This record gives sequence, C-alpha cells and structure tokens, in this order.
Amino acid sequence: MNNITLSLCMIVRDEEKVIGRCLSSVEDLFDEIIIVDTGSIDKTKEIVKKYTDKIYDFKWIHDFSAARNFSFSKATSDFIMWLDADDVIYKEELEKLKEFKRNLDLNIQGYRMKYNYIQDKQDHAIIEQQRIRVLRNNHKYKWVGKIHEVIVMEEQIPSLDIVIHHKKEEVLDPDRNINIYRTMEKNKEHFPTRDLFLYGLELSGHKEYEKAIKTLNKMFRRKKDFVSQKYYYDQALLTKLKVYKQTKRSLEEQKKLLLQYLKDFSPSAALCCELGNIFNSEGNIYPAKFWFETALKIAEKHPEDHVEYNEFCPYYGLAYFYYCVGDLKTALDFSNKALSIYPMNIPAQKNHEMYYNEFLKRKREILHEKY
Repeated sequence: MNNITLSLCMIVRDEEKVIGRCLSSVEDLFDEIIIVDTGSIDKTKEIVKKYTDKIYDFKWIHDFSAARNFSFSKATSDFIMWLDADDVIYKEELEKLKEFKRNLDLNIQGYRMKYNYIQDKQDHAIIEQQRIRVLRNNHKYKWVGKIHEVIVMEEQIPSLDIVIHHKKEEVLDPDRNINIYRTMEKNKEHFPTRDLFLYGLELSGHKEYEKAIKTLNKMFRRKKDFVSQKYYYDQALLTKLKVYKQTKRSLEEQKKLLLQYLKDFSPSAALCCELGNIFNSEGNIYPAKFWFETALKIAEKHPEDHVEYNEFCPYYGLAYFYYCVGDLKTALDFSNKALSIYPMNIPAQKNHEMYYNEFLKRKREILHEKY
C-alpha cells in the first residue's frame, strides 16, 4: 500500500438538501475535505461541519473557476479530487475508488472518470461524460470558464471505469448562468469559443431562439478552433438543430444545416444519426441506413460522450431499416441492441413488439405454406 494522499475539494452554496448525501457517501475515502462556501444562507455549513473543519468562505464574483481554483489552493494532499454537492458515489463505485486510491501513481498527472450527468427514471445514463476528476496537486492545472468550468490539461491521462452520479434535486436560480453571460456581453468581454456555444445553449433554453442562432453562428465562423474544440462544435450544431425543430423549420432546412456543417467540419456520430432520422422521416430509408452505419463507424474510432448517438440511435434506426426491407431477424437483432442500452424507451419497446409480432406472423405463414 502506498502513502499517497487525496484531498476532496468542493464549492457549495445553499446545498442543505444534498450536501449531506454527497459527503456521507465518501467521508472515509479522503485524507482531507476542503469546502469552499460562496455565500450560503441555509444550513449548508452546519451540515458540512459534521464531516470536516476545513471550511472557507469565498465572496461570490460570478465566476465558478475562481471559486474552484481557490478551493484547490487550500488542498495539501498529493492529489485533488473534485465533486459537486449534488453528486453521489454509489457503494460499488466507492469500492473501486478505494482501490484506485491505493494504487495512485505520482508519475501520472490526472485521471478521468465517467460522469453520469442525466439519468432516466430507471437510473440509466442519458448523458454520460468523461471528465477530469483527479489531478496532481502541483498548482500547474487551473479551472477556466466563468460557467460550466473545465480543467485545462494537455497531457494524455487514463480514463477509469468509475462512475460519479449527478443527482440534481432542483435548480435554485434558472437565470444565473444566462445573466452572467449577459453581463459579459454588456461589458463587451471576449467570449472564448466554448462560451459562445454555452451562451447559445442558455439562450435556446430561455426560448430566445433567433439570438441563440446568431450566437452559435459566431462560433461556427471560428473555424481555426475546430480541431482543438471539436466536441463543442458538434454540440453547438445539435443545439442549433434543436432550435430549428423548435421553431418549425422544415426537414429540408434541417438537412441543409447538417450538410452545410459537413462542408467545413468533420462529421460526428450525432450528426450522422440526425441525418439518418431526417431521411427516415422523408421515407428515404437507404440514405438513412448509410448514415446510421456511418455513425457506428465513427463511434468506434472516436468515442463520444452521448451513448444515445454512439449506440442507441444507430441501432434503433437500423432496426427500422431492416424491418422495412423484410429482414426481420436482423431488425430484431438491432432492436435488442437498442433496448439493451435504453430498456425503458417506449418507442423502442413498441417497435420491438411490432418487429416480433411480424416475425411470428411470417413464421406461421411459412409453416402453413410448408405443410
């Protein structure tokens, strides 16, 4: 067993409903717990005192990275791990973390872990991201971004099969993020490329659709950043497509948007799936098949964060194609793959039942003809 130490660093504010749940799930894992409070007026601090005495106040300056970096500055262990107050570590994942801590390597600068960010009612992942979760405490790595902050690290680091579950109970201030961006815009501050996407996302969520499109278009004009920030360009495209759907743009306009993107940027599995969906909606099943198959090929080479587009959507789409051409066995094979990912998905369940019933009907007809 090594003697390498691990600090937990958290920033909190008015988290009395969830902070105890989080800390109780990890209290015996860390060598120290650092809590930075940005202005709680509820019982958050009282609850935190049951788990640690290292509680620091930080005046809120509308900058999450500033608060995160302050919390990191207080850590004294060899490595730092961060959590949000509404994160939870399940028992089986905690055992993995304990084993991971016993084998920490000072030659490795950081570790990624899975972040189960949004779940369905059965706790299956809808959005699961790989996030830098643990890093060396050498003051080399910093958080950046006032909102949806990230750690900047150029080194390649291991990705572990450990899952952190994000369990948000409520949104305390739904206008917080967009107001920060509006202030940045009012003050004519520079928007990094990633923040143009996030601002467009916030605008879309607040139903300011035309401004969302204009903001995302500013991002797409920054083609020089595409290679280094491909993930955000892909997500910006999906956000713009969602706005097109919400504002009742035609299928032709939606298709044109996606194909225009391909002229300047390389495709993602998500883009291919959305093209497949559009062609299916038009009744053009063979082009749809091409795009679903392409999505699977891209996902193999470039795993993305959204299992929906990596696996479920192409499996679901290919099942429908093979049903349409009468290959029911293959349709059922793909349908089973889709349901293995989202077993409670209602459209997938209904389609599977339709494929299976047709398969049984065909089987009975064949037996009848034979005898």
